[in-house]
Amino acid sequence: ISYCFNKGKCRYCGHSLQIDYLIYEIITGLSFELIYIKKLEFIYFLILLCLIVIVIYDFRVLIIPNKILLLLIFIYIVKFNIYSFINSFIVTLILYIFIKISEYIKHKEMMGRGDLKLIFTLGLYLNPYRIIEMLFISCLLGIIFNYKNKS
Repeated sequence: ISYCFNKGKCRYCGHSLQIDYLIYEIITGLSFELIYIKKLEFIYFLILLCLIVIVIYDFRVLIIPNKILLLLIFIYIVKFNIYSFINSFIVTLILYIFIKISEYIKHKEMMGRGDLKLIFTLGLYLNPYRIIEMLFISCLLGIIFNYKNKS
């Protein structure tokens, strides 16, 4: 609301704020509201918070912080499921091999290693089919954002 009232500028110095701040705040607020309405456990709040931090940090700096990934892995260990660990490891290993082959053919980096770590970590929480869906959606979004940045 303050972004709109202040016409996208800082209240104190008048410096223009980027529109993505507004988008982050709307998405974060709606996500937390959904957790509150659904009366989900606090652990889901932590997972969502970690994912939002990862998205914003990766979007701005192009790095996925290891500390946040380790926190997600720690949260997973609390709910430990060995089958999810094995599935996540296999999917990540297959993707890593595919990326290495692609990089060998193209002679350039195709995907950051932070993305692989994130895929492994999220794979702990998802079944193999959801991991593949997540990869497909991520690739589509990457293509869209990359295309817009090159235009």
